[in-house]
Amino acid sequence: MGLDHKGQQHNEDFSAGALVDPSTKTNASESRSKGSSILDSNFAAALDDKLGSALASGQAVKAGNAKRTGVAFDEAGDKIDNHNHGGSQAGGPRRSSSINGDNRVSLNRLKGGVSYDSDTIEHTSASRLANRARFSKGDLIDTGAGVKDVAIGAKGSDVFFGDKGGTNTFTTGTGQDAIILGKQTTNRIFDFDASKDKLVLGNGLTMNDVTIVQGNNPGKGGINQPLDSVNNALVVSKADGQILASLTFAKAANLNANSFRTISDVEMTALRKENIAGFNLQKGAGTISSDQGSNNIQGSSGDDFVRLGGDQVKFKSMFTSGGQDEFPFPNPSPGSSQINIELKGGRLLLNGNYNNFEAAPLFSQGETAIDPNAIILNGSDPVALINGFLATPQDEEGNKITGTHIHFSPAGDDRGNFADATIVRYIQNNVTSAKAGNVTGAFNLKAEEEAALIAGNLYFNLHTNVDLDKDGKAGFPTGENRLNANRNIVQFV
Repeated sequence: MGLDHKGQQHNEDFSAGALVDPSTKTNASESRSKGSSILDSNFAAALDDKLGSALASGQAVKAGNAKRTGVAFDEAGDKIDNHNHGGSQAGGPRRSSSINGDNRVSLNRLKGGVSYDSDTIEHTSASRLANRARFSKGDLIDTGAGVKDVAIGAKGSDVFFGDKGGTNTFTTGTGQDAIILGKQTTNRIFDFDASKDKLVLGNGLTMNDVTIVQGNNPGKGGINQPLDSVNNALVVSKADGQILASLTFAKAANLNANSFRTISDVEMTALRKENIAGFNLQKGAGTISSDQGSNNIQGSSGDDFVRLGGDQVKFKSMFTSGGQDEFPFPNPSPGSSQINIELKGGRLLLNGNYNNFEAAPLFSQGETAIDPNAIILNGSDPVALINGFLATPQDEEGNKITGTHIHFSPAGDDRGNFADATIVRYIQNNVTSAKAGNVTGAFNLKAEEEAALIAGNLYFNLHTNVDLDKDGKAGFPTGENRLNANRNIVQFV
């Protein structure tokens, strides 16, 4: 037995089940990927990261007797974060492969991809997938044929059907999860864990039909980041460049032959039956709340959102004791802060406090210029900071600009540190003194935002909100604190 990233025990043999299909190969001695590589929390080192020497040199990742074909991945390093808080709202162009746009990459890009011999990929079956889900109190989740479906898994080993067209957004939760891929369907997976989750090729797909690449798009955009972001691993159709899977904040180098399974059309039909023993059938449209236990959830032909019902997820308190460990801009501030969050029916509730902050506000009170006495931190771009921040005077719910806000991207867990300063929400900052205050917020999250939160893909920035020298000019955030609601904070119950 092993422990997953949330401390739950799991069976390390993904193929295991009470009912074993004799036609299915198993190999308990297969080499396994050990999960996403850890990016250096030091900003300068992170900028120099080029996916590691194995990627750059084209060395193969060993996975049992798998035969890897193709050439080395293209280099795609982490780009400097200019703290452009505005993202797409700031008026900058958005490149292709956005979740709101083209879901393909150029066929020329695939020349840098990696594939594996189809003969080395194991087959799986309906009984195997269903048994593992049932015995772990996981779900079978089929969102149907919507254009943009969202589904969130919980504590068990879930099966996600991502083969009916459109673009799906999945948060798998904990467990040994399986995501079924299909032709002409894009699946964005917020929390894929290469050490235990599997990508299952359906609709007649084989490994000969797909290739694995690292994204190469440096653009940012918050929840709606480009699917082919440099921070994402991609599984792409060789035929037309369709992105079948975009694994956010993951490294393509960590995918190998053992990351994949195939399933036949006959087995898929069996897995989609309504009357599967041990599962509670839930059919619906729009928002569907899953209860605890094993559910066979079947959505509609429209856009559906499968969310966790009841009290299935909680969050640990987030706190930081100073700026020396801040990412991407370490600073000498002694400022400390703490935030507690709750999620109730799609509504995010938060409260917290900060103390001993030393910086002037960050364009939170109508300033349009940086204080000439402000400390400009190494690696920052003050012009981009001004333009980006001022371009987003309010968030999607109409909350006005403040120095305290929520951003998209994880940090501080085994995926490493990433920064995307696109605003998700502005948080109310209640000043109690020049260097201290309380923060509160109550936000109605969209389906994708709720999925991102439960995946551990949000972080909170706190800045002072007081114009210390009364000159109407903004100081840079040397007193900034970043609190990461990463997947170490998320607890499934």
